[in-house]
Amino acid sequence: MKIAIYHNLPHGGAKRATFEWVKRLCKNHYVDLFVIDDIAEEFLSMKEIVRKFDIFSKKTISSSGQFTRFISLAKIWFYSIKIAKSINKGEYDIALVFQCHVTNAPPVLKYLKIPSLFICHEPLARMFEPHYKNQSKNIFFSILRTVAIKIFIALEKMNSSYATRICTSSLYSIETLYKYFGKYPKLLYPGVDPEYFKPGKEKRQNAILSVGHLSSSKGHEFIIKSIGCIKGKKPKLIIVHKLEHHRYNYRKILQNIAIENNVEVEFYSSLSDKELSKLYHQCKITLCGYHLEPLGLIALESLASGTPVISVAEAGLRETVIHKKTGLLIERDEEIFGYAIAGLLKNTQLRKRMAFQGRQEILKHWNWGQSHQKLEVILNKTTQVFSLGESKI
Repeated sequence: MKIAIYHNLPHGGAKRATFEWVKRLCKNHYVDLFVIDDIAEEFLSMKEIVRKFDIFSKKTISSSGQFTRFISLAKIWFYSIKIAKSINKGEYDIALVFQCHVTNAPPVLKYLKIPSLFICHEPLARMFEPHYKNQSKNIFFSILRTVAIKIFIALEKMNSSYATRICTSSLYSIETLYKYFGKYPKLLYPGVDPEYFKPGKEKRQNAILSVGHLSSSKGHEFIIKSIGCIKGKKPKLIIVHKLEHHRYNYRKILQNIAIENNVEVEFYSSLSDKELSKLYHQCKITLCGYHLEPLGLIALESLASGTPVISVAEAGLRETVIHKKTGLLIERDEEIFGYAIAGLLKNTQLRKRMAFQGRQEILKHWNWGQSHQKLEVILNKTTQVFSLGESKI
């Protein structure tokens, strides 16, 4: 097939999954990549693996803050029309469209005249979940923020309706997207590279790991307070996050919470995959305190690396962690979560058994080969649906 790829993704798990899928599609198909600005290819660039790479803007389009999004929206829409025209003229069999960091469901979907498969991991409506705190104390700006988000949600729903088919990465996300988009997406689990994320020979420290950008949605506060509930000697917590200067105040908040709870915390920012892999090997446990995480590649990477996971029993993490086999699924209660951490740290044999079983689960059920094969099937069925003139699903 001749496939047009469009994305406007930032650094993160969604871009990592996109890279892995596109890398494999390039082996059997003609694949061309379309992006708006160069920032989309700063992390895990696909420029060198696709047949043709088209960039449409020399200036970076920001999505920082709801009001900046409005300024960016006109630019995104303008370039989306240009990209759609270029794709429509390119005699492509299908367009594989990923999320946009400004509009989430890209406007390019509205203007495509060929079959389109939209891969969406989560809806923009997530911004109304309680853990996405509104930092403004000004009522006027709070109202404007709410109105702005509602407008973008309406645009997202409209744009997504033009996709021939929608895919998502977890059963939890299928339910969430149906709630907001009004249609059931197809399930496409991602994978992990077991040759890259694999058990190491580093000596395990009395340390545990939490990975995620500095946001209340990632549950770092909950994890610090849970460790604070442990009696006696507490393990050191290592937090790995993306370097974001506007999040510096939140880092100070976490440091103060750590001091209050007598927890030693080290922060590492913007690590390479190799550096992150080394931390998986050095830490005894990976903790996932995320609020309603759609899936969570971090848990999968940790299991592939031979490090068991203790996670909150919520959302997509219930699909990646098998309770008492590859890790523990615990309710969001600081004392109970802390008790689970302390218990697993003391039980070396259980950790080793979970590490082995976790690695085996990744090899059997969470590899990119299986995920790519499923994507190939969905792409073919999407073109068939479009050619038969059936209703979009």
